Amino acid sequence: MHPDEDVTFAPRRFVPPGDIDHSDHGPGEDRVLEFPGRVVADTGAAFAGLSTSLGDRLGLYRATARTGPVSSARLAERTELVERYVREWLAAQVAGEYLHTPSPADRRRRTEAGQAHPA
Repeated sequence: MHPDEDVTFAPRRFVPPGDIDHSDHGPGEDRVLEFPGRVVADTGAAFAGLSTSLGDRLGLYRATARTGPVSSARLAERTELVERYVREWLAAQVAGEYLHTPSPADRRRRTEAGQAHPA
């Protein structure tokens, strides 16, 4: 394709599940149901990439690796960031299984709430 070529892009046609045309001319139910799943997966991947990039740029991974188990308040203090945003970042890391929270037995032994550990 030449850079000066006029190219038209069009999205795939989305058909709500109730409007599925079962003839050979329309998309199959599998293709219709595939679309929302792809949107969710792509959105999750984009968020994970952004979160990972922020953690690297702001030094959150380095600080977590240096300190080991750490609360959001302590991590915010060490990185000079707002605790609320650090807490949200930690929650996203736990959800993505980049970090993990201590077991209930470990939590009882610790005095700080919200601690996270490298996975």
